[in-house]
Amino acid sequence: MPRVLAVAYDVGPASPAQPRVAALLREFVRRGAEVWLWTERDPGPWAAELAAHGRFRAVVVADPVARGYAHLLRRSRSPTVASAGTAAPRSPSSAGGITAWAWRLGARLQQALLFPDNQVLWSRRVARRVGAEARAGDLVLTCSRPESVGCIGPRVQRQGARWWLDFADGWCFQGLRREAMTPGRRRERELELERRWVGAADLVSTVDDLLAESFGRLRQGGEVAVLPNLVPDEFGGREPDPSPTPPPGEALPTIGYFGRISLSDPERTLEPLLGLLRRDGGRHRARFCFHGEYRAEDRREIAAIAALGHEVSVADPLPRERLVAQRRSFAAMVVVTSPGQRGSSSKLLDALGLALPVLAIVPEDSIAARIVRDCGCGMVVPFEALGHAEGLWAQFLEGVRLGRYRLEPGLRERYTSAAFVPALVDRAFRMVGAAETPR
Repeated sequence: MPRVLAVAYDVGPASPAQPRVAALLREFVRRGAEVWLWTERDPGPWAAELAAHGRFRAVVVADPVARGYAHLLRRSRSPTVASAGTAAPRSPSSAGGITAWAWRLGARLQQALLFPDNQVLWSRRVARRVGAEARAGDLVLTCSRPESVGCIGPRVQRQGARWWLDFADGWCFQGLRREAMTPGRRRERELELERRWVGAADLVSTVDDLLAESFGRLRQGGEVAVLPNLVPDEFGGREPDPSPTPPPGEALPTIGYFGRISLSDPERTLEPLLGLLRRDGGRHRARFCFHGEYRAEDRREIAAIAALGHEVSVADPLPRERLVAQRRSFAAMVVVTSPGQRGSSSKLLDALGLALPVLAIVPEDSIAARIVRDCGCGMVVPFEALGHAEGLWAQFLEGVRLGRYRLEPGLRERYTSAAFVPALVDRAFRMVGAAETPR
């Protein structure tokens, strides 16, 4: 049975990457493999559960750049959204005095000195540790983002290990970093690095057919496996009970938004949601609960929702274990992508796992739109339709109240780990020459 050496930057309880990475590592442990994980922060309960089997070990390696950012963020916390008396984290870019000056200087230095991404110093540090541990016959799994974890692959291949490169997002196609998507010398350098690493990996996987086709071209037609974003295993195997909705005239419906806005995708804003709410004119009020890390521009948009007459609260990211416990506090969820993102969304898979109705503001031809329509779990508002979106907000709330957006039994199982992970782990075992174990 081979050893699996995995590298994933953030697989904590609220991380979008956690369901994907945790599902893979759970399957490896279940099949008898010894698994090591290098990560930047404590993975949380799921890793402790695996460690109890005696074949799993998590190694936390600090990222000096990220820890410096966190220090500035703590210094600049202040209440900035007038909501339900809840304080929102204030990003250093909008703080006063030396903090803002240091933040702007640091951001410029990062862009000039750190290539291909801000986590490259961490990736190189982990590469040295994994390289010292890897040996022939091992399987090394690197999970992007950050893309810089790819520097580990060629090193371990020289030592006889096999390299599996997994992309949870695009890089220079459908990517989420502005510098990788903006034409120029920087993008050309990243394209060359992407081509080299994707072409060298023994196995490449990604989240959808669009990205698989893109990475396949870089592998000169070589196959790329598809492992979609998954409903988190923490949400359990059974179909959850429908979420309650308040009767007319009683408490406002609570709408959840979980995760980042522009911090994870610079092109994403809440303006499409604001457009729907402005057209409604405050006639159909709701309570919006935002759980995540938000920049100054994100907070201004959140405050604009409150200015339209809605109740708004902002809090820290909500771990999935707590989200499961509190799911009955929410009537629905909102998912907003950027106009160019045609793939799926981890936020949407959270909504599926919780069986919450979802308002999806996404491109018409996106995979996210297709999932919502196939499952019947909410309303799709395409970016292309925002110019004539009269009455859609009221229609969505009415559908939530009447229970129109009920996930059909069994449809959620299409997006669980059991539907995809075992076959991909079989393929990885064959790649390293190990005998497949019973599923």
